[in-house]
Amino acid sequence: MAASIAAASTFNLVAEEYVQKLRDDGMAPATEKKTLWLLKQFADNLGPRPISDIEAFEVLHMLRKVEKKGNLETAHRLRSFAGRVFRYAIWTSRANTDPTAMLAGALRTPKVTNHAAIVEAKPLGGLLRAIDGFEGYKPIGYALKLSPHVFVRPSELRRAEWTEFNLDEAYWRIPANRMKMGREHWVPLSRQSVTLLLDLNEITGNHVYLFPSIRTWQRPMSENAVNVALRRLGYGPDEMTGHGFRSTASTLLNESGLWQPDAIEVALVHKDKNKVRGTYNRGRYWSERVEMAQWWSDHPYAHGWGRVYPQTVPLSPEAAEQLQTKQQALEDLLVPFEGADELPDEIDQAAGVLEAEIATLEAPQDVYDPQDIARGGVFVTLLSDGGAAIHRGLIRPEDALPEPETPEPETEDFAAHPDDAPEDRVGEEEAEGAGLHTEDTEDASEAAPVSDLLLRDLTTHWTLALRYTLAEQPELAARYLVHRLALDTFYRQRSVTCLDITARSASIESFAEGLDDSPTAAALAARHEAWAAGLPDNPADLWPHLLTLNAETLGSLMAHCTVLTVFAVRQAYMPAAPYVASLMMARDLRLNMTDHWTPTARSYFSRVTKGQILAAVREAVGDEAARRLHKLKKPEMAEAAEQLVQGTGWLPACLRTPAPPEETAQAPLALPLSEPTPDLPEAAE
Repeated sequence: MAASIAAASTFNLVAEEYVQKLRDDGMAPATEKKTLWLLKQFADNLGPRPISDIEAFEVLHMLRKVEKKGNLETAHRLRSFAGRVFRYAIWTSRANTDPTAMLAGALRTPKVTNHAAIVEAKPLGGLLRAIDGFEGYKPIGYALKLSPHVFVRPSELRRAEWTEFNLDEAYWRIPANRMKMGREHWVPLSRQSVTLLLDLNEITGNHVYLFPSIRTWQRPMSENAVNVALRRLGYGPDEMTGHGFRSTASTLLNESGLWQPDAIEVALVHKDKNKVRGTYNRGRYWSERVEMAQWWSDHPYAHGWGRVYPQTVPLSPEAAEQLQTKQQALEDLLVPFEGADELPDEIDQAAGVLEAEIATLEAPQDVYDPQDIARGGVFVTLLSDGGAAIHRGLIRPEDALPEPETPEPETEDFAAHPDDAPEDRVGEEEAEGAGLHTEDTEDASEAAPVSDLLLRDLTTHWTLALRYTLAEQPELAARYLVHRLALDTFYRQRSVTCLDITARSASIESFAEGLDDSPTAAALAARHEAWAAGLPDNPADLWPHLLTLNAETLGSLMAHCTVLTVFAVRQAYMPAAPYVASLMMARDLRLNMTDHWTPTARSYFSRVTKGQILAAVREAVGDEAARRLHKLKKPEMAEAAEQLVQGTGWLPACLRTPAPPEETAQAPLALPLSEPTPDLPEAAE
């Protein structure tokens, strides 16, 4: 018996099970590839051994072989991976110890080499001038030009797809499966970035990738394309690399002192050890990141120059008095004509003059410091559409003011007096950053908004319900699809593909725990599988197949394809417009969220404050029921609230369908008179 258990718990089997867990947790494909390579290194050595029998000297013996080849960093990665597998075995009761823990310090330390990067403003200006003069393959030239603005990882840039970009709202949404950290990342786009992308769209916009390979446009450019281009510009591997643009941005943004370090870290997608804090910061710093992205695009393209900005000044006492006088004069002028349908021409003209003067006085006044005006300048950039971008407040390096000398702060030597050293408050700061509630503060927080994570979960269920309900109304789904097409056709809304529309089905399963287990998700998945089974395997056969479908079946298929593009999930760093638009869709669908989601202690009440629990019970059941819960602890209160609101139809505000407007008779829209059809050539007929 023991032998059979050991055979079923070899290092290889436990490691493969651990890798599958990582996949289930959303491991990025690039990370999976590296992890499988590490696993392969153990396959022939420790792999067949029962994991509980492996000792520290055996692991060290294998790592020494790697170390002797000079692969010091690989040896450390293998030890780290083995340690994670041993710990997983301990968690699953197949091992008692982690032998790699006893190998701390046993391996030689590799020399850390950072990616070469230019981290001074003046040399950066020279690099950007060189990039502007790049004369090679155009998509690679645009990749070079965009890299300084967005400072993403080279792998994220080279695989960028047009469907990920919204140039109207100026953001780039990189899906989780392409991110090193395995979570979706949003990149704000500066005006310069949008201009570059609009120009690039004329070249590669009808293809999947922004930067396709020079050999085939069905694949992205190679991993080394940007580095090779930098070499052609005369920058060696010890001077600048594609990854170095991230180091450049990190260094200069931090040195500027204008931006919070956390905002910079979120922009660089550096791993945050505190997941709660990481999620919070990602939303909290979005507006600052938008401003930072524009500043950063202005800064390096000033070729190493500095920049100053105007300050909004309040109205002077004289201007405030003038404003009050003119407002009173306008009021006195119009009082005699109150209720009149029209104003006399001379009164209307005089009122117009006063209104213009008032608007001028009320407009915020942005003023540059006189010293900045004396030493500053202007850049005028001709844009792709023929317009001009004017960048004011640029300061040449030789005109920059010297840094003020600040005395070194006096510090005490706490090493000599350890009892006087301040207490470590790291734990307190982390708790504050995570926004934790306490029993003492929750009672008064009835009006507080729900957390970002809960809002994301709730609106994920909202999105799923919209998809399911819209699929049951093909005619309305068709109207929404036609609405999108009409926006593209008549209102010049930008999108990509030869039809100027993209059916992008965003996965929402990762946004809310247990979404796959809901009846709505199961029904929608079954419907999808049924459609897939009825379609031809070869995409080339799809069009002939569609020609055989009757109107009803074709409409249902169009509805299904349309509903999978619905995306109304709210996250703090996402634009709110899609969710707001979904309210109108929910109203038209007569969506009833109680058919798709139920408030329980786990799904809602344990995740809000006590005040919010009481408010929900009061609204759903009444004041008396809420008073009975008042003295309960939060866990008991959440369980009791679940029972009380059950069957009442109560929903959080973000899941409520707006009431339909009052029915109003409306004449049908008159279509333009049709003109006689001209005679067409036979081929056109």
